[in-house]
Amino acid sequence: MANTLMYEAVATKLRELYDTHQRPIGPTEIGLALGFDYQQASSRTSPILKRLVAEGLAKRTPNGKYVPVVDADVTS
Repeated sequence: MANTLMYEAVATKLRELYDTHQRPIGPTEIGLALGFDYQQASSRTSPILKRLVAEGLAKRTPNGKYVPVVDADVTS
């Protein structure tokens, strides 16, 4: 998956899972939902989640899970 596509896929999946479960979502859970195997799920999504936090599109909880920022535009 190309970087831009992966970025958008992780951002979209975070919002989708959060909307469904109404709780913070871990990088492994996002990676598994995107089809990565368990051994790669977290390592493939964590760098992108950190970028989303740096750009203000997500927040990281103290236990290492993520929530999307309300009203944030994922495609910018």
